[in-house]
Amino acid sequence: MLNTLKNIKFNLEDRVYKNERQIRYSLVTKILHELEWDIWNPSEVFYDYPVRNCHDTNNKHRCSVDIALFINHLKNPIAYIQTTEIGALIKNLADYEKQMSDLNRYETAEISILTDGIIWKIYFSQDSGHFASNIAADFNLLKDDMNYIVSIFNEVINKKKRCNDAIQALLRDKAIIDDINQVRADAEDIAPSMMLSPQEAARRYLITRHNKDYPLEIITEYWDKKIDISEPSKNEYQEDKIKQVQSNSVNEISMHDQNIGKELDLYKFDPTYKKVMRAQIFGEWIDVRNWKAIFITICKELLNRFPDTDLDGLLLPEKPKITKYILKMPNGLYLNTNHNAKTILQYSLRVLKNHNLEGNLKIYANHISDKAR
Repeated sequence: MLNTLKNIKFNLEDRVYKNERQIRYSLVTKILHELEWDIWNPSEVFYDYPVRNCHDTNNKHRCSVDIALFINHLKNPIAYIQTTEIGALIKNLADYEKQMSDLNRYETAEISILTDGIIWKIYFSQDSGHFASNIAADFNLLKDDMNYIVSIFNEVINKKKRCNDAIQALLRDKAIIDDINQVRADAEDIAPSMMLSPQEAARRYLITRHNKDYPLEIITEYWDKKIDISEPSKNEYQEDKIKQVQSNSVNEISMHDQNIGKELDLYKFDPTYKKVMRAQIFGEWIDVRNWKAIFITICKELLNRFPDTDLDGLLLPEKPKITKYILKMPNGLYLNTNHNAKTILQYSLRVLKNHNLEGNLKIYANHISDKAR
């Protein structure tokens, strides 16, 4: 990978790439190939992908994305990649961000990438708030450290890592369904006499019998779901990983058992260079992509509960001139999210404590991983 990037850097410096199509097919696909994507397989790497549910009759081009990456072609894309001519990205960044934001509203990818070959901007598409403020990483292929760039690519769009993440999520879902099915029959039998819904009865049984405290919303969501972990749409790597993981009890990776690890003491925990993947906020498990998403979720819920709060002075009455990381809140005021992870966590804990809701943010050790530096 490192040698490939050095070769691309040499070509960029030598002005080998003449137009956007060369950036897309000669530069970006070369990187994707190094990251183990089958660039000739449309079920994995789909060029000029027509985004579902997008119907822009004025400009059909705005309903497609240059490259979409799939782990499972029956599900939403893992990533969207939009390429431009060299120099065009920064010149028209707001327009490209707007287009990518619109595409994600119709069919959401996990991440979105904008690049002109030199400048790379990576966004978490599923985060709440203004699309431009959800930037996860950006770098300059000519100026930034190559080892750092390799680490970003491997963290964000390495195929094997993405396949493994997808399998773990699939098996976690199956673990929840298996837990529900253990108590389903008894819950359906006793629910009428207790004047409860079957899902409410199932939740009680899961707590008392199996010591598993799923939120009612999770039980309701998964009540009628079925997951076939041997479905043929998976690629060879996924099938190998499934066989490997299935050799252990699937319940061993349930997000609600002991494998979530110890609850972190957030007042002592340092989130610097740490990635958070899941948090319990106001009693609900929420998948997150960064610390900022936790902060925004907490602030929005506090505004819902306390409409007149100014979030301990964190809300701004007017929109600042520099708006890249400014989020307009439901009450019309503005929240600055341009803080490092440590400050974000401190603010989150402070606003909860000052609204007498301390303890409504919980994070566990196994939902934290090291972040590329």
